Amino acid sequence: MENKKESFSKISKFWFVVGWIIMFIPMLVYNYKVLGERRLPNKKTIYTMNHLSSVDPIIVGFLFKPHIHFLAKSELAKSNFARWYLSKLGCIFINRGETDISAIRKGLEVLNAEEVLMLFPEGTRNKGDEDKISPFKTGVAFFALKSKAPLRAFYIKHKNRFVGRNYIICGEEYDLSDLYDKPINKEVLEIATQRIYDETLKVKQKLDTYLEDKKRK
Repeated sequence: MENKKESFSKISKFWFVVGWIIMFIPMLVYNYKVLGERRLPNKKTIYTMNHLSSVDPIIVGFLFKPHIHFLAKSELAKSNFARWYLSKLGCIFINRGETDISAIRKGLEVLNAEEVLMLFPEGTRNKGDEDKISPFKTGVAFFALKSKAPLRAFYIKHKNRFVGRNYIICGEEYDLSDLYDKPINKEVLEIATQRIYDETLKVKQKLDTYLEDKKRK
């Protein structure tokens, strides 16, 4: 375990050095306002968020502390350089459409090392109505129940991508502890997934209320 923690620490240092470089222009283009805490506890936690852009996890990694690891589709690693570079940023590649045991194991290793793992429950980018949350897959529920990690919901809103302000809101930590003693079967995964969806919806509604109040002022 110590070796794993040491390797995760090296990833974090790499992020600190290159994060400012790779995010300089995107953060000028995307003017983000953060609602909620930005410095979060450095412990085993699963972050979840709606998915609008391929840079979503990088933006969250830039705006929030501590360092995060995240699952990403294997298609992003088409070249050796891309695979090396994204791996250094804490990316775990997963083959979508199949049960990728290796990616699942690596994700659980991150959590068992008391690190943060970000997952996108929708499973892919929302290319339709960005103001709606697509149905969630059960993968996040599996990770949460298997690792007994608490969760924290984020919601990102591109109000206007290149003009005005964009928003990210961070919700309160919660857990699925009442389900820990139950077998991880289809029924339990569906119950847990619905709860994760509901928590994300609460965070979205909080942001929507904030924006409506801002309009009235």
